[in-house]
Amino acid sequence: MNSLNMKVSLKKIVSILVFHCLFTAQAFELHVASNGSDRNKGTLSSPFLTIEKAKETLRSSGRIGREPCRVLIHEGVYRLKTALRFGVEDGGTQKNPVSYEAVKNEKVILT
Repeated sequence: MNSLNMKVSLKKIVSILVFHCLFTAQAFELHVASNGSDRNKGTLSSPFLTIEKAKETLRSSGRIGREPCRVLIHEGVYRLKTALRFGVEDGGTQKNPVSYEAVKNEKVILT
């Protein structure tokens, strides 16, 4: 690989990393943990107990579609009393998506 191609490849890698960091750093985040409470604030130190509560809080926040939003689900078994239902109002936009995701390297089970 010549130095010009190497510089271009390095620029692409740096651009992707910067975009990823900006997305995750600027995303509005709510946390869910199996030892949380739906009376909590949904923060890392005070997580919700249910995904449903995170969804309701996100809907009422007015942030969907205005900024990237993430619901981070921490390790544990989550027993659903009813099926989770998501509508178009829960998805955000291409520029400002909403994601529900397990925290990296943590095992999440929905049952």
